[in-house]
Amino acid sequence: MVGKIAGKFHRDTLFVSFTFIHGANKKLTFKNPMAFLKLGNELILGNGKIETIMGTSYFVKEESINFDSVKYKFSKVDCIHK
Repeated sequence: MVGKIAGKFHRDTLFVSFTFIHGANKKLTFKNPMAFLKLGNELILGNGKIETIMGTSYFVKEESINFDSVKYKFSKVDCIHK
């Protein structure tokens, strides 16, 4: 899987769009919304209800994003320059 991520913070939550290519067909791209809660030096990937309208996926506005029962937490690390 190869992709790009772009987004911005809204208070303590980073909302991003993940655009990626999966599989052999390099012309077919997918786009998924993602939300990360920033707590200290961690970004916590949230789970939320997603709907697709006219081929574009969004988090459902009336539904909250769950940051408690999560699979992934990302920690801040220092960059290594070579």
